[in-house]
Amino acid sequence: MKRLIHLVKLPTTKEVIVNTFGNYLNVLFTAFYALMLVRIMTPAQYGVLSVLFAITYLLANVLDFGVSASIYSYLPPILHNREETNKFIKANFVFQTVLAAIVILITFVFIKPIDNTILKLHVPMSSFFWTFISIPLFIWQNFTLNIFFAARKFLAANIALNIANVLKTGILLYFIWQKQASINAIIITLGVIGPLLFLGLLAYDRQTDVLKILQTSFHRSSIRLKYTLTFFVSSQFFNMASRIDLFMLSFYLPKADVGYYGLSQKIILTILTSVNSITQVLSPQFAKAVTKKEVISHMKKALLYMSIPTALFFIAAILPTWIYTLVFTSNYQKTAMITRILSSSYILYGISAIPSLFFLYTVRKPIYLCINNLVFLIIIAFGSYWLIPHFGVFGPTIAFFGCFIWSTLYLYLYYFLEIKKMKQ
Repeated sequence: MKRLIHLVKLPTTKEVIVNTFGNYLNVLFTAFYALMLVRIMTPAQYGVLSVLFAITYLLANVLDFGVSASIYSYLPPILHNREETNKFIKANFVFQTVLAAIVILITFVFIKPIDNTILKLHVPMSSFFWTFISIPLFIWQNFTLNIFFAARKFLAANIALNIANVLKTGILLYFIWQKQASINAIIITLGVIGPLLFLGLLAYDRQTDVLKILQTSFHRSSIRLKYTLTFFVSSQFFNMASRIDLFMLSFYLPKADVGYYGLSQKIILTILTSVNSITQVLSPQFAKAVTKKEVISHMKKALLYMSIPTALFFIAAILPTWIYTLVFTSNYQKTAMITRILSSSYILYGISAIPSLFFLYTVRKPIYLCINNLVFLIIIAFGSYWLIPHFGVFGPTIAFFGCFIWSTLYLYLYYFLEIKKMKQ
């Protein structure tokens, strides 16, 4: 009991609780928007809106260029030096913004032919304009969040994010009340006004820091290009691996089966929010670790915290069918079995994520993750290709078992090899 009380009182535990609560509150707002919009829009309109937001989130993620990992890896050790901190923030912000702006402009120029041949949304250019305006704002929002998380300012960041959520929800409700909730109005509210409110709140609170960063000269040496680009390639392998199963199912199976699987995937993603919350808290601590003793201490702590999402996956794997039916109605009864098998395969996910923190932020060797994620992609791609024709919607779930067994064995093997090289 004393050890449990001590654990609860640890600053890390408080940070995990704050960040997890904040992230799940953000998830609830997202779910609330979906519930509101499906009631005022036709399926076709909601489908168009979904694709436009998918473009935003996909490009915002791709155009991160690995800067988020660089922030967690290199910022915490230099936070005590205000001048170096300002140089790092300025350089990486400019680097990310310039590259993102080039890609966004080129994509916007060709978006109409892309729409005519692939997307087939047939919406006015104004809808694409506001969609593309929202992309850099989401990139800046994520950049700012990562800066605050790396500095362990979880409470301030989550408060600002959810105040912005409340305000933009009020604006959206006003548009709905006035019967002016068009696709453009929704994109402007959620994709433009929302991030601007978040950035404005934090900029107002940190006016002095913002001015100092703006006055700091640009130093290219603060950009860890080799590290950043290696992580960028690694993250793209993982992004493809986490989506290819749904694309394969869509190619092989009826759309109803894809719907069952897609709903199960949303349950998995909801649980993964807790994994992300924990890694965001632990990343700055791994970045400051320089001895074997410190790393082992952080690894033990991480294993303890990761037992929470591991337990959630286990619970999802053993829940009886009637509970899933109660929540999702009898129309989605097949979702129960898919969710149970998919959750079983994800039990190792949190455990395999722990050495990733060591590779990214302590020894700063993202090449291990790059290799791991490439093999992960190959397993899920070829696994889905061979298994879906034989096992249908359960094919990818079987492939994920192989993926996470591979990741766990590979990452821990090289973790033990690397930690032997560290000083006591």
